[in-house]
Amino acid sequence: ELNETAFTGELISRVQSYIQEHFAEELTLNVLAERFYVSPSYLSRLFKKKTGVNFIDYLTGYRLEKAKEYLTKTSRKVYHISEMIGYENPRYFSRLFKEATGCTPQEYRSRFQREGL
Repeated sequence: ELNETAFTGELISRVQSYIQEHFAEELTLNVLAERFYVSPSYLSRLFKKKTGVNFIDYLTGYRLEKAKEYLTKTSRKVYHISEMIGYENPRYFSRLFKEATGCTPQEYRSRFQREGL
């Protein structure tokens, strides 16, 4: 039992690292499950148990944090940032961003610049 706990903790750590290195790619539970030799349903359950969030929420959250970074530290266009973080569709990205932050990517950038943070 102790070994399994150590193994599952290590597995999820490795999955999280993989997500952080490959967040711009097309990542799905199936892709990750194949990569780490476990079933998608097992990985999904384990990920939620160990992190407290499901895989897609974790991935989306990580991507949006990256988007905030790119919006404030670069002058790249929103559609380019959208691609850089793994979203082909900039309108979908903008909608996700607004749901998460309460403002559009452009508003976020200009608010950030105005406040001189």
